[in-house]
Amino acid sequence: MTYFEDLTPYSYFDHKFPAHLNVLSVGWLESGKDFTVGETPAEFHRKLMQLIEDYSIGRTRGWHGCTLPHGEQVMTYPCSVRSGGRTVTLGSAEVGVVGAGGVIMVAPNLIYHYVTDHLYLPPSVFVEAVLEGNFFETSASILD
Repeated sequence: MTYFEDLTPYSYFDHKFPAHLNVLSVGWLESGKDFTVGETPAEFHRKLMQLIEDYSIGRTRGWHGCTLPHGEQVMTYPCSVRSGGRTVTLGSAEVGVVGAGGVIMVAPNLIYHYVTDHLYLPPSVFVEAVLEGNFFETSASILD
C-alpha cells in the first residue's frame, strides 16, 4: 500500500480530480508509520460500510493488502469483511467524503479494516462527514 499522512494533498490518482478542488488524503496507512488510535462509534462503522458498498470510486484491477501487524491472526488476501450477509472485498477502491468548505477527503476502502481491526482513528472532520452522510460521488456537480 502507499502511505500518505492524513489531511495532506491527495496524489494517488490525482489526475481524476480537477485542479481547482481541495482533495486531501485520509487513512493511507503503512507498516512502520505511526497513526492515531482510538474508538469510533458503531454508527460510524455502519455508515463507513455504506459508503464503501454504495459509493466506491477509483476502482483498480488488483488488491492492496494490509501491511499492518496482525499478531497471531492470519490475514487473508485480499482482505474481506462480512456485511449484511455478504462478503465485501477491500483494497481495490477508494471512498470519498465532502467536509466543511467543500474539501474532499479520499481514503482507500481498506480504511474500514484499519478502523475496526487496528483501531485507527481518522481525523474528526472525516468522521463527521461520514456520520453526516456527505458521501462523494464522481457524478456530483462539485467536479464542474
